Amino acid sequence: MALSKREKKQIKDAGFRLTTPQELLGLSDAEVQLIELRYQLACKLRETRQEQQLTQAELAKLIRSTQPKIAKAEAGKSTTDFMLKSLLAMGLTSRRIGELLAAKPKRRGLKKTG
Repeated sequence: MALSKREKKQIKDAGFRLTTPQELLGLSDAEVQLIELRYQLACKLRETRQEQQLTQAELAKLIRSTQPKIAKAEAGKSTTDFMLKSLLAMGLTSRRIGELLAAKPKRRGLKKTG
């Protein structure tokens, strides 16, 4: 969501400043990339499962896992290996997964300045 000049001024006047999650949390470039990769994998996992009209329980059975593990993976609270295994089991190719991971979303956060 892009902010208008007016909104940016209101934020600054209220004592906040626009910042990135990386700056806010003191993350390294590698940590930011890992978070972005995990987020992208989790989103694609849910999207692919829903497109294939699978329940979390059905996907879990397909990969010999459990429904709660699928739910955690879709929330980005799983290993990248588990998410990749799930995507591959649903038929995504390594090429398609690579294309997905090449995209980099941009996000902004707020940080109090005083």
